[in-house]
Amino acid sequence: MDDPARDARNMRRLARVCEPMIELRRAAPFLAFAFALLVAGCALLPGPLGKAAPAGSPAPVAPISTQLIALNLAAERWAAAGIDDYRLDLGFLCACALPARVHVEVVDGVATATDAEGRPLDAAALARTPITVDQLFAEGRRALEGGGMVEAQFGDTGVPGRLDIDYLPQAIDDELSIVVNAFDAGPPAGS
Repeated sequence: MDDPARDARNMRRLARVCEPMIELRRAAPFLAFAFALLVAGCALLPGPLGKAAPAGSPAPVAPISTQLIALNLAAERWAAAGIDDYRLDLGFLCACALPARVHVEVVDGVATATDAEGRPLDAAALARTPITVDQLFAEGRRALEGGGMVEAQFGDTGVPGRLDIDYLPQAIDDELSIVVNAFDAGPPAGS
């Protein structure tokens, strides 16, 4: 009954099947350790909205963005400056309804805008695009509150020197860049 050829075949077959299992058993503690490190590392990451909600809270608490803090501080400096009459030379880098260069005069809070050649701009286009300092701040806040991103530079009086707004960071062609080429406080010339 004992067939040495059959026993040799069975031993070779057993070796082919068992050697990988033996190697896997040897690697199991290292794999378990690597998995434990992965889980521990993931536990240290913030949640999708920042912090966990306080006990009993119906909604998660999102952290206040440093971008929003900077925008609000600049808006406070602008409000403290008390400037009601001013002129802006704005540059728009976007697929906007406005031309690339817009001149704005604000007198007693009322804005009028012209293109670079002095022609008045369409009221419908003006209604969709921020052209006053207060509207620039409002547009930045709106973008941040909607989950967007805002990179900005501000002057001493809080006037934005440049606003780069990305309304949907995961999308393409939704960005708006506004450059304040010039800002002059005071009543317009000839008033």
